[in-house]
Amino acid sequence: KPQLAIVRSPELTIVGRVPLARAADWIAFGATDDTLFVATRADAALHRLRENAGTFREDAVLALGRPAVTLERSADGTQLWVATTDLHAAGHAQLGNHFVQDQLLSVSGADFSIRARRLTAERSDRQAKPGDVDRGVSPMGVHEGRDGALWVTFAGSDELWQIRADESM
Repeated sequence: KPQLAIVRSPELTIVGRVPLARAADWIAFGATDDTLFVATRADAALHRLRENAGTFREDAVLALGRPAVTLERSADGTQLWVATTDLHAAGHAQLGNHFVQDQLLSVSGADFSIRARRLTAERSDRQAKPGDVDRGVSPMGVHEGRDGALWVTFAGSDELWQIRADESM
């Protein structure tokens, strides 16, 4: 069964286990030790787990429509950045098998809601097969720099974006 092992450093001893309903693709710690975030491919969702009396339990789920491509947390742990190839308000993928709308999401860890989204590749109804791109690229890596700016790398491209804190997401 899928689970996370909590390991004490530097001894490298397992001090706890967190059972999961589905295998984790990405994990991130929250602002405090009692919060974990887990991205899962099987249900294309982001899960928040909170610890109470020594046990972590899921207390919120954010449906993405398509699985997270990558997950990164802010330095203070209050915010997550999630890259996905689609986001549908109803929490399921778009109907067209080849529809891709690459984007970077800003998720609040506190209220577990999407605060902002930035399209990085815009597709139109002309998209008829895999690889059809009107313009843009697919985010594969996100990192917060010391100055709070986001650095974003992309699949199949040598592009590197810097998104400053004062820019809208």
